[in-house]
Amino acid sequence: MIVVIADDFTGAAELGGIGLQFGLTVEVNTEVNVHSTAGLLIVATDTRSLKIKQALAIMEQVTRQVALLKPRLVFKKVDSVLRGHVVPELMVHLGLLNRIGAILAPANPALGRTISNGHYFINGQPLHLSGFATDPDFPAKTSSLQEMLGQGNVPLIIQQVNEPLKHAGIIVAEAETDADLQDWAAKADEGWLLAGGSGFFSAVLKNKYGEPKELLKREPDYQETPLLMVCGTTFFKSVETIAALKRKGGWVSYMPEAIVRETDPAGNLFDGWCNEIVFFAKTFGKAIIAVDADMAERWSVNPDNIRAKISVVVKKVLAQIAIKELLIEGGSTAFAVLKHINCTKFYPVEEISPGVIRMIMAGRDGQRLTIKPGSYSWPPHIHETNLQ
Repeated sequence: MIVVIADDFTGAAELGGIGLQFGLTVEVNTEVNVHSTAGLLIVATDTRSLKIKQALAIMEQVTRQVALLKPRLVFKKVDSVLRGHVVPELMVHLGLLNRIGAILAPANPALGRTISNGHYFINGQPLHLSGFATDPDFPAKTSSLQEMLGQGNVPLIIQQVNEPLKHAGIIVAEAETDADLQDWAAKADEGWLLAGGSGFFSAVLKNKYGEPKELLKREPDYQETPLLMVCGTTFFKSVETIAALKRKGGWVSYMPEAIVRETDPAGNLFDGWCNEIVFFAKTFGKAIIAVDADMAERWSVNPDNIRAKISVVVKKVLAQIAIKELLIEGGSTAFAVLKHINCTKFYPVEEISPGVIRMIMAGRDGQRLTIKPGSYSWPPHIHETNLQ
């Protein structure tokens, strides 16, 4: 068994899609399923959105449970631009999994995300000069790996691919090409904890199993309605797309201002919002839940509070109408919603496009879930069908 520990839900699903390419049976779970028979078990947490003390407590618990499974290989999925509590969480894993060190390879050259000369670049531009400089939770203030990851006495080694491995601490792998990631994957045996983004995970599986299988690619038509799309991201492209649809009188239901501004809104406010969403779903066969960005900024809302409110209304909607397809944008939003409706186990069935994964929701009567990171775009066929 291969076990992945992911610090957010969309990243977990993304690696599940990669596992399918290599013919693995895949289970994504928000808990450590000690009875899993999957070839690839992916444990999805939401620690990236948490305070560091709470994040480390969760990772310690998860890691202890993973160790009991005695997996052949453990991979830690982190954000490709290193948002989150990357180094402290890796130190927890190293302390409990008896590994000789960690190889951290976050670069993803296929997406223009590269590391060279100790610095991180997005399409050739230093990280702190890219759009990630304005990330609401982890704004990029530098492109220097040492400044981004340096954590006091933690042994951190930034290393080029042609150098021999040093058997101590955390090695940050420089990579400018997919071939570099493949070379890093070939260097490490199972005594290492491997960590990074989807590009490195794909290289690791390719090193173990050979070339990925050619999966039949199709465009899911999402004709099983009603469909519910939940947009919890603040990524500007998504915000603008949803706003344009709303202006055209589309099936967008924004969170009411009375709910946005109140920390603990009255239940009847959610009932009214739920009724509008259900009306759209019955009338158009689809509905979109979103938050007006200007309104959220006006009331200085807490992102966790917004996600909690979205979760409440989604649960109410699902209780009133049998949604066939649930699409969620944003990892923390997905985690909050799925936790609130008590859904913990998922089986990836298709990778629609890189990072956009469709899954069966266990125990939900065949209901399908499609999720993607907030900074990724929906594939054209989903965009054209549901966002126009």
